[in-house]
Amino acid sequence: LSSNVARLRKQEASLKNEIEIYESQIESTELQIQANNTRIADITLQIEDIQVQIERRQNEIAENRKILAELVVQLNELDANTFLTMTLGSDNFSAFLDQVQYTKSVNQQVYDLVKRIKEVKEKLEAQQIELKAQLQRLSELKEELELNQASLTEQQSAKQGLLDQTKGQEG
Repeated sequence: LSSNVARLRKQEASLKNEIEIYESQIESTELQIQANNTRIADITLQIEDIQVQIERRQNEIAENRKILAELVVQLNELDANTFLTMTLGSDNFSAFLDQVQYTKSVNQQVYDLVKRIKEVKEKLEAQQIELKAQLQRLSELKEELELNQASLTEQQSAKQGLLDQTKGQEG
């Protein structure tokens, strides 16, 4: 009789250990799910920020292109006034120099604007690459989350199966 009692106590302790192991695994998996959800939320915010920056850069490029088009029109008008026409059409040398300076200024603005558009476009391309990487990371985290949730369900089922089995033995 005492050996039966000892065996049952040992079995009870073993079942308690198994249940504690399942509970520990479940808790660990739940923490992994929470951490994963936090990382997903963080990456989602980063993606939204990158998308806003991309849109801002696209708008900046569009605006700069409009300005560039206006400057090109001005340059065409200036080119239509040939050097000889500017020289002969000017009432004095000062007006001629002003016209030359203005032409240089417009040329410099065109150069600066083209350079700025190129820089913004390069930043835009870099951000689009970063966005693609973040979207890939988000996809990986969602897959990991699904695996963790499946594991959690499996662990909860195993624990419940053990509890059901021990209740059947008690009765």
